[in-house]
Amino acid sequence: MKCISLWQPWATLMAIGAKRIETRSWATRFRGWLAIHAAQKWNKELKGLCLQEPFVDVFKMQRPNQADCFYLEDALKYILPLGHIIALVNVIDCVQIRASNTPSENERYFGDYTPGRFMWITNKAIKLPEPIPYRGSQGFFDVPISAAQIILQQTQQQTDAARSSDELAAKPADTGKHFCASANINTNKIFGEIVR
Repeated sequence: MKCISLWQPWATLMAIGAKRIETRSWATRFRGWLAIHAAQKWNKELKGLCLQEPFVDVFKMQRPNQADCFYLEDALKYILPLGHIIALVNVIDCVQIRASNTPSENERYFGDYTPGRFMWITNKAIKLPEPIPYRGSQGFFDVPISAAQIILQQTQQQTDAARSSDELAAKPADTGKHFCASANINTNKIFGEIVR
């Protein structure tokens, strides 16, 4: 299984479907399911970014119902895991950024859309219910089959839960603005794609 590390908050934004495009300085021919790893990097600048709009609106919806998390700043340690594989996304395209093709609304705030860079476009995101501790790396890296099996088990659990609650794949998981696919996901197909 291929994986890529993203700094927080961008990793969680991908996991919850608030960010559908990953921007990079390099193009990729990769298409298919990609594991998202939340890197260990965390500092005051990144934390401060999370306490500004539009990040605040997104993360308010993610806050756990715990007494010690009344304030969003306190909840960030639960919302933004570090050093874990936290999601799968389905990469469907890679397009060079031009002034004419930058996205609108929040997506613009969640990436670097400088012309000449590249947009990795995704159409599905599956947030893992239990993040998996893992050491990341730069660029693409391979996750061993043992970790891939855990990811797929969690994906299957998410899919089963979504089906039992009659969620639709197009229905957002967390807010009206976001997408997250759980229902109508064929985990056998995912497994076949990631172990090749």
